[in-house]
Amino acid sequence: MRNITAVMAGMLLLVASLFLAGGMEAADPLQVFDVEGMRIGTTRSDELFGWEIRAVDARPAALYYGGVFDKLNVYSDAAEFGCQSFALEFDAVAEPLGIQAGDWVEMTYQDCTPTTFNIRIFLPAGYDGQKVYVDTGGALTVM
Repeated sequence: MRNITAVMAGMLLLVASLFLAGGMEAADPLQVFDVEGMRIGTTRSDELFGWEIRAVDARPAALYYGGVFDKLNVYSDAAEFGCQSFALEFDAVAEPLGIQAGDWVEMTYQDCTPTTFNIRIFLPAGYDGQKVYVDTGGALTVM
């Protein structure tokens, strides 16, 4: 019984340290100061606000930089939070996600210096989860 308690305590410490340190993220996470714009390459929704791609930091309690709705395809800027590891969050608002092979979102952002860059991020086809972590080259880590 004592061994099980020790193992459980160790697991709780690991989970707590991941949460406080920023959680699980890409191996070489994209560091973002501010997101200035996003646009979806090919919109697929039948509804004006079908689903949303959100720019967030990689921590579990994600800070919201802004987002773009599929079909509407207009970026809504929210805030800047200083330099954070970056992730994309997906939310099925009026219909299920409809990501297909080759779909991408282009993002204009400031890094930590802050210098402005554009990056094209190819989305995971058939993805129906909530968050993907983005690395410096635009590759995704799906959690």
